[in-house]
Amino acid sequence: MTHPLTTYDGSANNEHYPSKDVASVSFFIILVIYILYFGFTDQNPLRPLIYILPATVAFELTLRGSLRLKPYLLSTLIIYLTFFFPYSANNTEAHTKEAVFLILSLTVATIAFKTPKWFPTYFLFSCLITVAIRGLINGLSLSEIKFGLASSNIGTETSLGLITPLVAIFLFTKGQRVLGFLAIIVTVLMFKRIGLVALLTVLLIDTLQYTYFKKLKISHSAATTVKISIILTTATIGLFPTEFYQIISNIYYNTTGNYVSPDHLSSGRYFALSVFTDNLIENLTTTTILFGNGAGYSTYFLGESSLLLDKHYPLLHNDFLRMFSDYGLIGLFVGVLFLLKLAIKDRLSSNFSTYTSILFMTDNVLTYFVFWLVFIALLRAPHLDNKFY
Repeated sequence: MTHPLTTYDGSANNEHYPSKDVASVSFFIILVIYILYFGFTDQNPLRPLIYILPATVAFELTLRGSLRLKPYLLSTLIIYLTFFFPYSANNTEAHTKEAVFLILSLTVATIAFKTPKWFPTYFLFSCLITVAIRGLINGLSLSEIKFGLASSNIGTETSLGLITPLVAIFLFTKGQRVLGFLAIIVTVLMFKRIGLVALLTVLLIDTLQYTYFKKLKISHSAATTVKISIILTTATIGLFPTEFYQIISNIYYNTTGNYVSPDHLSSGRYFALSVFTDNLIENLTTTTILFGNGAGYSTYFLGESSLLLDKHYPLLHNDFLRMFSDYGLIGLFVGVLFLLKLAIKDRLSSNFSTYTSILFMTDNVLTYFVFWLVFIALLRAPHLDNKFY
């Protein structure tokens, strides 16, 4: 039995699948394009090459005579193209753009490829090369233990710091701790705070589950329950972000006597979230509750709202709320169900699910194609604990 995102069937060395299913050439191209995409300026004309990768993988597997599609994900893609994409494409450029990004991610997931064994390690080194290139461009700053990255500022692509933790989680799950620590160092250099917090949370739970919990003879399902609880908690916080920040602000005041505003706690996001959620509630209809307002609605609103003209707030930084606003209860249900199904699968899938749920609560990876490309590729790479692969 395999999970829709995965390819392997659980055999120790995955001999069941012939080598022609491995998209080796495509993944070498991915490494090169990745460095071009992240390593140089945002105006680099070669950056859009990243979006041809689904076609590259499909073309290579077609030449090998091994192109196969995953039925469940193909059905999801067809449903999206039939019902949700036309609804989005009839709106603004923001709507269409985000819909296309999601289609690209679904397309990659639909293709039943295998990831080369060498990809995770080589990808880590491509991350190091990217850091070095950006460091040389921005100027070295060794005294601050970072390569001139200005905290998480590498052009507009701060989300690189959300991708490297996926590599760290994969390597630790596989048992390659030295390379895993190297991946953590790269993540620290990116200094994407939510990525670091989510990574450390996942590694802590994983360590407890597979070491101390075993010694204490605590049921394996206990850790899974913790992960499911994290997913449901982050989803709830994501749906009610302003209330959450108000509660934290009140708790802090009642505990310490010092007042910290919800806007300060949220790094300035509280006001924009309040404006957006108020508008969302005021315009709720049966249709928008069930199906949402179309892909990119939140991004469009934040760019057009007169109340936010003097604020630089182009993205919602809350993918759970984004799922509801763009795709309604149906989209939110599918998104949460996706995380829960991964959480009860194998060790790697479960860790990825927990990590992603934390990002969904306070970032913008839902339509981030490069994130999902690496996410899916690592899930389909051979590792030691591949019970469901």
